[in-house]
Amino acid sequence: MTKKGKLRKGISILLAVCMALPVGFVTKSETVHGKVIDADITKRELWSTSFESADRFKTSTVDDKKGTANITTNELRYQINGNLSGEIESYSGSAAKNDNEVLKNLFDGDSGTKYLTEAKPSEVIVKLKSQQVIKSYVITSANDASGRDPKNWSLQGRNSDNESWVTIDNKTNQVFNARYKQNYFELDNSTAYRQYRLRITANKNGGSMTQFSEFILATGKCQEVGASISKMNSEITSGPSDAWNQKSNVGWTGNHSLVCKGVHVGTGHAYSYNVIYDNLNLKVSDNTNLRYVIFPSMSNGDEYDYEYTQMHMAVDLKFKDGTYLSELGAIDQNGNKVDAQSQGDSRTLVAQQWNEIYSKIGDVAKGKVIEKILVVYDMKAHNARALAKFQTYFDDIEIYNQDYPVYSHLSDYVNILRGTNNTGNFSRGLTIPAVTVPNGFNFWIPATSASSNSAYEYQKTDEFRCMGISMNRLYGLVIEEPGNLW
Repeated sequence: MTKKGKLRKGISILLAVCMALPVGFVTKSETVHGKVIDADITKRELWSTSFESADRFKTSTVDDKKGTANITTNELRYQINGNLSGEIESYSGSAAKNDNEVLKNLFDGDSGTKYLTEAKPSEVIVKLKSQQVIKSYVITSANDASGRDPKNWSLQGRNSDNESWVTIDNKTNQVFNARYKQNYFELDNSTAYRQYRLRITANKNGGSMTQFSEFILATGKCQEVGASISKMNSEITSGPSDAWNQKSNVGWTGNHSLVCKGVHVGTGHAYSYNVIYDNLNLKVSDNTNLRYVIFPSMSNGDEYDYEYTQMHMAVDLKFKDGTYLSELGAIDQNGNKVDAQSQGDSRTLVAQQWNEIYSKIGDVAKGKVIEKILVVYDMKAHNARALAKFQTYFDDIEIYNQDYPVYSHLSDYVNILRGTNNTGNFSRGLTIPAVTVPNGFNFWIPATSASSNSAYEYQKTDEFRCMGISMNRLYGLVIEEPGNLW
């Protein structure tokens, strides 16, 4: 039977069951929503962004008052003398596996991005602006799946498309002993070429995919140095590339999000206050709220960061009187202060997941006027033996006026509409939009799948697009037992 046939059969059975049930099953029920007491729950939006447009957005801009300290975006362990990354005229190579893990990521100076291909052998061709004598090169491993690391390759050169490739270097049985690991190679070469080709003939586990994050050509030798101090990067991107039980490479709402990334240098206090929007004029009332969603990424691959580096982040607001929300002691729905240090120390955020944070900022900032929106990394101390890299995403930042609702039933405080995206690999307590009548075992729920143990998946898949936004499809209503995969 086809999928459509099964679906029609299921609908027919469902209708038959409904028709056979007593009328009271449908018409007699208790009130689903608890009574709202003394609350104006009308939402009046003052300002919001889902990062679908870059209009007025400020990229990697440090606040002139708060500033930055002990943060770098330079992850290189080596000072590459004669680095030719800025001399590349063009590049080409084997087709990428997807639209996000592409060739250009090899040359962006960020080991948090990568190139992934299924080609065997695979190749990367770099065309320089002029002929250069290459004396060294660097290849950096990617964030995960060490079995995809390059193992055997050759580096070749030529000066025009009509010439044959000349092999400069051969490597076999190479090992990258960590994620984001830079392997550095010196060359005994005295010939200048304009084009260079890295041809990879085998990866570590012999599988179908090969990946790495950086490819650097240089005219000189490399010298090992400490990281240079700069600032945190904050820019609009597609979204987390490896979201657990949620759709990857998109924001929580829409196709884009904000990514903030850097490296905490040393063991002392490090911070970066980055402005993302300014020249605002938003007056705070007693019922003004701040809301956003945050995705702390495990940017160190499979190795968990027990310093919770990536969780020491928050959205901050600067007011026209020169004060900041992070200085005022505002509290979020979990009882934590809404500043980056307190958010990280709270251990309430979940890695590789979108987490919602909201706070009634009118309790501490009534009468103030918001002029800037910031994203902040702030960590008082870091264990140097642990991982110091962070990469965290933000989406759906909102400032709005609304009273907190007061319900007569505690269960009505739970938002059941979006589900919890439970999977067999990431099992957790389920929240589903279930209405239980007449007993507590079977549920009426909307279904996004006609043939799955997970009948309701709001955020994970995208069967069609509406106005450019990935959407899931509602198949119908079903009767379900207590939600689980087993």
